[in-house]
Amino acid sequence: LTFTRKAVDELRHRLDCEMRGVAEQWDQRVSTTTFHAFCLSLVQKFRQHLGLASGEMKLVSCDRPHHLTDSAVAAAAAVLRGKQMDEEAGGGPAELDPGLAVLPSSYQGREDPYKPVRKAMVHALSRADDPDLDPILAAALQSFRENIRKLQCVAMEELVTCALQLLQLPEVQRWAQY
Repeated sequence: LTFTRKAVDELRHRLDCEMRGVAEQWDQRVSTTTFHAFCLSLVQKFRQHLGLASGEMKLVSCDRPHHLTDSAVAAAAAVLRGKQMDEEAGGGPAELDPGLAVLPSSYQGREDPYKPVRKAMVHALSRADDPDLDPILAAALQSFRENIRKLQCVAMEELVTCALQLLQLPEVQRWAQY
């Protein structure tokens, strides 16, 4: 495992030189890849443990506008604004205000209205396991995750975290040993 594709290519070249004549098919027994590619392969193979159905899975970034993540970001924005959960009224989740569901086409060429929310989600994803994470931010993150999972998406910013969660499972540990 290494960090860049260039380093993977260099590692494969070195192994080719070292293993020539010793093991003709070393590349069938040794895997060389980046950390992110390894994490992605884990998530794709064991997606059911993350609540993703079989079929096409999309990898998205929550720090820039995208038609797949905008609705999830809008829902997180609603939580952050207090529009989705009205605890004072004693109610559960309220309906998402349709005015919050701004589609990318409606703000093309202008500033992304959800940019602060996207930044908050990136920040929250980097601290998702922190018990001191602000409860409102944690609720917004949970809303974001639930909504992107419904769309069969995983956020690039949580790819490594998802892989680490999966590696805690005995089934995944057995697979990773080979």
